[in-house]
Amino acid sequence: ITKIEVETYLTGDLLENVNKLTEKEFQNYAELNKHKLIDLEVLSEECSDTECVITYDLLYHINDDKVGTPKAGVKKIAYILKENEDWKISRIENLKTSFEFLDPLEVKAGTVP
Repeated sequence: ITKIEVETYLTGDLLENVNKLTEKEFQNYAELNKHKLIDLEVLSEECSDTECVITYDLLYHINDDKVGTPKAGVKKIAYILKENEDWKISRIENLKTSFEFLDPLEVKAGTVP
């Protein structure tokens, strides 16, 4: 995915922030091939003729979907505005992030400063 492709879906502060990124910064940020989406759930949506506010949860495997890899859950709010006849994302807020590890973390005495 390229900056030009993404810019067609963005407006406002989000578009300005993406435009400020160098191509390398953008590629690091947009590199999603290491994560595998498990689920997307829309929790709520409030829309008018010119604006939508959508709250949603994403659940994905971090890095890949091998057995034992951690899962991440992210709750977000997307603010979407109508520009001419197109709907564009103006802002995304992170509300909550959680991680689920299938294997327990092992902490030994003396390893934490």
